[in-house]
Amino acid sequence: MTQRMLTIAGSAHAPDGSGYYRFYLPFRWMAEKSEHMVGMPPIGQQWMPSDAELAQIDVLAMQRPAGKPGVRQMEQMQGKTAMVYETDDDMLQVDPSGLPHLYDESMRSTIRRCIRLADMVTVSTPYLAEQIESLNDNVVVLQNHINGELISESERWQKELPEGRPLTVGWQGGTSHLMDMVTIADPLRQVLADNPDVEMHFAGFDYSPLVKRTCRWSTWQPDVWEHYKATSHFDIAIAPLADHPFNRSKSHLKCLEAAAMGTPIVASDSLPYRDFVIDGKTGFLVSSEEDWYARLNELIHDADMRAEMSVAAREVARGWQIQETGWRLWESAYEQVGG
Repeated sequence: MTQRMLTIAGSAHAPDGSGYYRFYLPFRWMAEKSEHMVGMPPIGQQWMPSDAELAQIDVLAMQRPAGKPGVRQMEQMQGKTAMVYETDDDMLQVDPSGLPHLYDESMRSTIRRCIRLADMVTVSTPYLAEQIESLNDNVVVLQNHINGELISESERWQKELPEGRPLTVGWQGGTSHLMDMVTIADPLRQVLADNPDVEMHFAGFDYSPLVKRTCRWSTWQPDVWEHYKATSHFDIAIAPLADHPFNRSKSHLKCLEAAAMGTPIVASDSLPYRDFVIDGKTGFLVSSEEDWYARLNELIHDADMRAEMSVAAREVARGWQIQETGWRLWESAYEQVGG
């Protein structure tokens, strides 16, 4: 514990999944359990401190400041508070099919400038830290955690699901995952053709055209609990990930969410997922189109396997609860830079 109480403030970029897991969730539990003064605006409200407010803040964590306004703000605040640059994506190695506005060197130059101005950079994975260490010598890894309440809440929702509903394969994500979905379009299309009674649910962006079938689709819910509930009926989750520098920096979050909800997952055998998914126990790691087809079919037709994987996955998720020990990672990082 630092020798003095700190005032720690957070400024999230948007009320999306990234804002929730990197700010709203850890800040909520720090505010409740830490001895420091911790706060940030309500979900969806953007904020930057005035000079008077800045004088009262020891640590200011900001999510991905960029562009000329971001550089200007950080230059004006330099030396007045400890500035933390937070990112859970490699904003300097994006693919043009996802986050195209960052496929611009003038924008990337401002991102590099903001990273250099920061007193600390926090990231979600060790691989992402390696990509940033050349720009800032104080990079700290804060791995994503989940709200443990999701484990019990999802169990309750699933008990309320109607009998006789179709078995559902589910995926969640936005438009930036086009290159990922293309990698499994053929085997997924074949699985759905061979199992016409199975429902495919895309939560976020509708990739139905890739599988040549009208699938169930739901939009992103700004209320994260509504989003969880909307996807709680997934019997099998999928997490395809193309081998690309941008993707190598991603976290295991998609697999962690599925585990907390007791959903067996079929995931690409890629760096973000390899150390989290226990192959054959909490889901499957696959590396070829043949494997995608075989493993999905195996789970579709084996209810006992799905049930066993569900129990094992939730047990793994219990070790990643933010309210148990996860919040301390954020507290420790902020104490280091602000103490």
